[in-house]
Amino acid sequence: MTFSILGRDPENGDLGIAIATYSLAVGATCPQILPGIAVVTSQAATNPTIGKNLLTRLKQGEETDNAFDGAIQSDSYSDFRQVALLANLGKAQGDIASWYEGEKSRLLQERKRWQNMGREKRSNS
Repeated sequence: MTFSILGRDPENGDLGIAIATYSLAVGATCPQILPGIAVVTSQAATNPTIGKNLLTRLKQGEETDNAFDGAIQSDSYSDFRQVALLANLGKAQGDIASWYEGEKSRLLQERKRWQNMGREKRSNS
């Protein structure tokens, strides 16, 4: 499991990011920082080029929404990634891997099935 936090100091606009995970050297591939502009992370099945692409777009003056969407769309395997962005204006965006939503749904259904089996067993005892 990986989790990240992106933050902005409202007093001076400093941006930061922290990531915790089981994977060694995650700091070498996940966080991307453009001082004074934005922080971004690509995780799950990380792709550092997403962050680089996104930050380049922002540096060139592209609007946050367009830059974010463009960077996601330029990745052939975006369905397998989690991406988060925090721009200096305090605007946050994220995209969760579509496979994760499907897997979460499948696991919840499986849990309900097992719970129902347990109830049936207890009621038959």
